[in-house]
Amino acid sequence: MLKNNIIEPSKSEWSSPCILVPKPDGSFRFVTDFRKVNQCSKTDSYPIPRIDDCIDKIGNAKFVSKFDLLKGYWQVPLTDRAKEISAFCTPDALYQYRVMPFGMKNAPATFQRMVNCIVADIEGCEAYVDDLIVYSQTWEQHIGQLRHLFKKLSQAKLTVNLVKSEFCQANVVYLGHVIGQGKVKPIKAKVEAIEKFPTPKTRKELQRFLGMAGYYRKFCQNFSDVASPLTNLLAKNVKYVWSEETENGFNKIKAILISEPVLIAPDFQKQFNWP
Repeated sequence: MLKNNIIEPSKSEWSSPCILVPKPDGSFRFVTDFRKVNQCSKTDSYPIPRIDDCIDKIGNAKFVSKFDLLKGYWQVPLTDRAKEISAFCTPDALYQYRVMPFGMKNAPATFQRMVNCIVADIEGCEAYVDDLIVYSQTWEQHIGQLRHLFKKLSQAKLTVNLVKSEFCQANVVYLGHVIGQGKVKPIKAKVEAIEKFPTPKTRKELQRFLGMAGYYRKFCQNFSDVASPLTNLLAKNVKYVWSEETENGFNKIKAILISEPVLIAPDFQKQFNWP
């Protein structure tokens, strides 16, 4: 990071610890623990979009492109004051970030505000932090939107990660869903992980399962009712006993998600009728 100008030597009075977190492939991720900094930082309340809203807006678009901004946060330079606050210690030196680091509580809001300003006047373009998507009904319209987006990104000196980007597709994987041509589906690999999830033996394992399944709750009608035998086990002062009722709820959630459910994207040009 020092060679790539991500960090620099520091003389700051601030100092956060850093740790190496093991990754599944056996390598390590460098992480700065900003918990103390976050505790005394004012909150930036700029809103992060709802994932469902980002997906719904794509509707029945025929052409979809998605882009990932390369190491998104690191493309945002810090002020001199912010650099001092970002300082962290290693066994042999004190460093500070030159760019916005991961782990600071206001980083998502700061990045979302910046990207929203960039894409504000681009029709058919949505941003969820560093994930951008462009959608159109015609090829000509799509190419025009892409040119507009790339011009704005170039002016902002932002770099796109081409490895994680997809151009002019009928369907793309976006925010944990397969979307395009007016349909929304869960990612197959994610559903397979839910299907293979073993019976939870602890509250922590149950919370993990409900977190995985809950991400796709919109594909399961009355999810809260179906999952209630499971969520009831997480209540305080309730003994963790896996009953036949909880087993049925557990298996029913799996059965619904592995049935390959598909949602039709809403058409916002039509009137919505509520029961």
